[in-house]
Amino acid sequence: MKKEKKLKSNALAIYGTIHDLKSPLSLTYLLISRFAGKESDHVKKQSFLACKAQLYTLSNVIETLLSDLKMTDQHVSIKKEPVDLRGLIDSIIENLSVLYFNKHFTLLIEDKMETDWIEADLFYLRNSLTNLLDNSLKYSDENVKIEILLEKRLDTFSIAIKDTGWGISGKLRKKLFAQCCRGDRHDQPKGHGLGLMYTARVVKNMGGDLTFQSVEGEGSTFIITLPC
Repeated sequence: MKKEKKLKSNALAIYGTIHDLKSPLSLTYLLISRFAGKESDHVKKQSFLACKAQLYTLSNVIETLLSDLKMTDQHVSIKKEPVDLRGLIDSIIENLSVLYFNKHFTLLIEDKMETDWIEADLFYLRNSLTNLLDNSLKYSDENVKIEILLEKRLDTFSIAIKDTGWGISGKLRKKLFAQCCRGDRHDQPKGHGLGLMYTARVVKNMGGDLTFQSVEGEGSTFIITLPC
């Protein structure tokens, strides 16, 4: 019981510490956004945008950690609101393009939606799409091709993200959404495998489903399906 109490106390301390990072990070992001908007010098403006993209990524990591800690013990509260899906995707791509400024890639969007507006939790949908698109860029070689397909059916809509990256090995597919599951390539970027676990849980809490198809060496397709 003492060990269990200590572990719980440590978990709360970690949660509190991570949570305390949000305020200064949000303020810094806001200030840099203002500086970037007012800067006329191209080189300086690009530097501000690069800093902004890094802060955006850090903010997403912090929210992922916090949500993973929350979801261990309780259901995450979902708040639906009107979301401009195409505008959301464009803003995510803009940030990731700055973050991966030295990587050559092509990105295509096929929009089969009747409208750009959907009902969803903007915060969690943004983080989920950021995780999936970041993975497509992170776990791939130069000139990776990424395709995004937006489609609406009778009572659901889907967002499919397909890439020509490294793909996922057979032994990892069954445990892909488990905590700390990550690729086994020796040259892959460092990480803890929390992003996909977070995305799968969040999509489930939004009443949807996250599925994937992958062939090692050829690429992967992740599909978020959510109720309208």
